[in-house]
Amino acid sequence: MKSRSTERFVIISDGHLLQSYMKSYDPMPDFENVTQKIAELHPNFVLVAGDMFDKKKTETSDVRHPEGEEVMMKVREVLEGLEVPVYSIRGNHEDARVLQGLQQTVSNFYYVSDNWKRLGNTDVYFMDTRYEAEFYDEKMLDIDVENILESADKRWKKRAPKHSLLINHEWIADSGPVFPRHLLEKLSAKFDWILNGHMHFFAEKHLKIRNLVCLPSLLPSRLPIGKYWTESYFWRADADDFVYKSRESPFGFVEVETDKEPIYHRFDPAVKIANLEIDVTKLDLQEVRSRLKQILNQINERKDRERLIVIPLITGSCSFSPRMLLDIYRTYEELNIQKQIDATGKVSPFTPAVAIEKPILTIEQLKEELLRSSSLLVKMLRKEGVRLTLRDVRDICKSFTENPYVLRKSTGPVYQQVANILELITTELEKKKAIKEPPLDFTTFLTERCKEAIR
Repeated sequence: MKSRSTERFVIISDGHLLQSYMKSYDPMPDFENVTQKIAELHPNFVLVAGDMFDKKKTETSDVRHPEGEEVMMKVREVLEGLEVPVYSIRGNHEDARVLQGLQQTVSNFYYVSDNWKRLGNTDVYFMDTRYEAEFYDEKMLDIDVENILESADKRWKKRAPKHSLLINHEWIADSGPVFPRHLLEKLSAKFDWILNGHMHFFAEKHLKIRNLVCLPSLLPSRLPIGKYWTESYFWRADADDFVYKSRESPFGFVEVETDKEPIYHRFDPAVKIANLEIDVTKLDLQEVRSRLKQILNQINERKDRERLIVIPLITGSCSFSPRMLLDIYRTYEELNIQKQIDATGKVSPFTPAVAIEKPILTIEQLKEELLRSSSLLVKMLRKEGVRLTLRDVRDICKSFTENPYVLRKSTGPVYQQVANILELITTELEKKKAIKEPPLDFTTFLTERCKEAIR
């Protein structure tokens, strides 16, 4: 490889290896192929902007050690095959122990947590994610950013680098629990480039910040509707036929040669993501079933159907349950169809203006909803002065959902069941030392309050 006056970096993000949210997709062959494409660019360094490895197999189950190790054996081989240094931060879906383990077993892999590295003529700050509980503690974040800026001033006073990069993994958007704009602008003024993972799409000059680059997902994972599709089948309620669209792959990685603009390299994985959306507003069940079959028949006739992952989405308002469509998917055994997403508003056929409430959650759905709401619970508790980490809240939810006496069917009064649940949660909060020991008459007090509230 010829010597260069500037460094060439390849930055990857959000591979989410180890997860199994998708049926019939093994990401490892694609991981090998994309790293081969990276190697062909002859970079000096590969930087990982978080979430290459997912600690969750599904929403409710962690990756078991034997499963994880089976994948990591191949990962170690692939990383060593790059034959260049690989530096990584931790994303919000990762366990630091996985990255530490790679550092111990792969000679060219380094986990850098909130620290600097001088890589050739470029100074790089590796910032572990602050999006721990899916929201930001702005006071703490302000301190963290000031510490980064102060450390840069001290470091560069001795020896100023030719170039500088910030590698991070944050929620950077126009809305939601976002990384504060004024702190982004401070970091933008200090670094040549900010290269941010987590967002799962490529964008230059994101939020009109000249040197802020959002990184694409390296590989398909988790499959949120509307983000990863390369093909779309959409049938409007008032249309006679569906509309088909296609676009280029949203996956890939970014190359940065420090004195040039970033280059986005697209990667075509072994699978194609196809969104299938039907608006059912004012349509009867028979018509919707007919439309769904028409689209699936066309997909089923394709020669490349084995490459497709189909995500069905039912939208609009209807007088029937979309669950009455599920039997249709089972007749297309050769298609890889994911779980149907129900985004409808239910309307009664007898009183069309009155919305029908969503069905009561099953036990498994309740467990998933609790885990999914953990970050919101952390935020609400902190507002009340109860300081708990995201892991603490998830531990409490886990103890709640796994208790055989809490979620069982009972003939007792509802208020007593609610009181039992609250008592269990109180006990867990006490164990975490988040609250003081309750008084002796607390159980009686709790039962009475629940009784009054549910009357």
